[in-house]
Amino acid sequence: MFDHWLKFSRHRSATTSRLVADVADPRPHSAIGAGASFLVRQPVVDAAGHLVGHDVAFRADPSLPGQDAVLNVLAPEFCAIIRRLADSLPVQQILFLRMDASLLTGWLDCFSGAQVVPAIDMAEVDDFAPFVDMVEMLAKQGVNVALDNLPDIPAAQVLLPLAKFLRFETRRYDMVELERQMAMLIKWPAMCIALQVESEDEYEACRVLGFQAFQGYFFTQVRPEMPRRIDHDRLHVIRLLNLVAQHAEMTELDTVIRRDAVLAYRLLSYINSPLSGLDHPLESITQALYFLGYNPLYRWLTVLLFTSGNLAPNDRLLLYQALLRGRLCELLAQQHKPPMNGDSLFVVGMFSLLDALFNVPMAQVLEFVTLAPPMQRALCGEPDVYTDILHLAQRLEDIAPTVEADVLTELAARFNMTPALLNRLQVEALSWVREADILHNDGR
Repeated sequence: MFDHWLKFSRHRSATTSRLVADVADPRPHSAIGAGASFLVRQPVVDAAGHLVGHDVAFRADPSLPGQDAVLNVLAPEFCAIIRRLADSLPVQQILFLRMDASLLTGWLDCFSGAQVVPAIDMAEVDDFAPFVDMVEMLAKQGVNVALDNLPDIPAAQVLLPLAKFLRFETRRYDMVELERQMAMLIKWPAMCIALQVESEDEYEACRVLGFQAFQGYFFTQVRPEMPRRIDHDRLHVIRLLNLVAQHAEMTELDTVIRRDAVLAYRLLSYINSPLSGLDHPLESITQALYFLGYNPLYRWLTVLLFTSGNLAPNDRLLLYQALLRGRLCELLAQQHKPPMNGDSLFVVGMFSLLDALFNVPMAQVLEFVTLAPPMQRALCGEPDVYTDILHLAQRLEDIAPTVEADVLTELAARFNMTPALLNRLQVEALSWVREADILHNDGR
């Protein structure tokens, strides 16, 4: 067994050495390593709509050669990013880090504890014997491993007792093949995760097959066959949003909010949550209105839209994703030269998921809500600097293997933002959502 492992390590090291020698770029390693690779991520959720963790990967700038080698040589830099990312999440959430098997030995510092899990695409593993040895060694060190697209061959079956997570890119299989795979895997203790689940129908099919967790944006899609979800409570919040957008008198806002005791209570609960950073809690709506002012109040009402009315199972997940996207848009706005309106970009990020929340096309959402022209253009996908910021935030959520980094590179270049900066802002956004704790402070 050790001979297999030693042979595998030597082979990978030799390959890496050749790749490093091929990197004919005069820039220092930091310029072509962690600083030139975009962190991309997508949520992983269970059947109840609870967040299991995040699927993450690095997308290297395609204009730079020898990136696989750089990933290995500069492993400490990338591990530092991953550790910061893990620190920004609750301890029970898992980071599935997509990586090539050849990188495992250089990235061991990433895997201390059970929170960071290397995810290996088995379609790219040629020699199973040394890989089995590696997984066994990692298991002895307490490192869990996720195996993606495990082939149905005897050489791969020996990995089943060792794997904590088995993941399948659903687009690679038809439902008959997935059903056959799941029937064989039912006796093993690993959590089975469906990847690239992009519609409610796909989610439901995978759930019936026995998958326990799901990665993809199925929960953000409009379902035309289902009724719209703009109920009385949400219409009330929208009316308030429009009044705030028009800078109605504070006394008028106070009167409207006081008519709904539940709304008043919940708004105060939000305002007094850790996110506001207040030294002492506010005790009345009047205090809150005069203390906050129009822009912060608009932000809170935006959040309230996602937790008002009759909640569906995925609404809390939508709120999480909207908060994360909104905060990232706000941080991107602050980095722009000159800085843009962070409050407006926060709202754009939040509102970009209102079509899924209301289950109507975005054009119909905008019939209800009064927004400034740049915000409307962004939500309609029309050319505008706000649109570019929103697209950049959305691209950082796209982890599909077929997506290249050149689009990210182009968008980042428009704002003179480096991948290193974008990686840091994503960690800050995730940390902000965790500290806000809005999901546990909705006044219910």
